[in-house]
Amino acid sequence: MQADTTYAEEYKHQRNFENGNKKGKLTRTDTLSWKDKSWVVGITIGKVSKAFDWNVLKEKGIINDQVGDTPILLALAKDGKSFMAFERPNGEKFSLKNDTLSTSTDRYNWLGKSLNPSTPDLKNVAAYQEFWHSWKTFHGDAR
Repeated sequence: MQADTTYAEEYKHQRNFENGNKKGKLTRTDTLSWKDKSWVVGITIGKVSKAFDWNVLKEKGIINDQVGDTPILLALAKDGKSFMAFERPNGEKFSLKNDTLSTSTDRYNWLGKSLNPSTPDLKNVAAYQEFWHSWKTFHGDAR
């Protein structure tokens, strides 16, 4: 989510935390993968949970994977902070170019809306960014 510019001054003190730049013992972020203070994106579908490495998402921009039996895609926006997760219809592989999600035959905008009126929109999947230690505490050692 983007900050409301009306409250820019109030948000200012949170900027380092939101960017992962805090250095305090409690609020710092580890830049390495799968450390307690590393960021992950967690997804739960039904009774199955899976965490995705934030560093891999930053590197690739898009991850095609699955959570349990559900094929999903996880995509990172150009701002390097916003991300979206959707079910992948028919297990199709997606690519990301600018703000367009594409398969070999279909294209969707960043909100998962099909750019072809005869193709259904993508189904959203709830995804959460949090520290790895927090995710594994509440979801077990699910990777």
